[in-house]
Amino acid sequence: MDDDDEAQDGGHDDEGRGSGLCTATRADGSACRARRLPDSPCCWAHAPHLRSKAQAARTMGGAHRANTSRAEKVLPRDLRPLLGLLITGMTAVRDKKMEPAQLSSMAAAAGAVVRLYSVVDADELSARVEALEGRKGDQGDAS
Repeated sequence: MDDDDEAQDGGHDDEGRGSGLCTATRADGSACRARRLPDSPCCWAHAPHLRSKAQAARTMGGAHRANTSRAEKVLPRDLRPLLGLLITGMTAVRDKKMEPAQLSSMAAAAGAVVRLYSVVDADELSARVEALEGRKGDQGDAS
């Protein structure tokens, strides 16, 4: 029985709960600690009218977690295919379709590319800082 079944089948417990908290019981038997929806005794995950949306969210799991999204944004677009190649290589080694030495070579090459990007980013950052410091100095002279 999942969380939604318990909420729908009377898994509510109004005793001892704050008025703003969901009244449903979680699958482990503990009280749900989420805030309830307006005009509902349940949170979004336990509300019967949102059952399909809650199930879809559970199915997605951590697919759109904040740290995953941040990592994708930080990784330069040009390097994203390298990540895919390395992951494919790991799967191939696991399935014995590729020798570990081949994956090691791929990883070393990918590491070299990442280090090169780091140097370029550091040089670009340094140039931007110098340009900003130059502007700041020009503004200080004008006063």
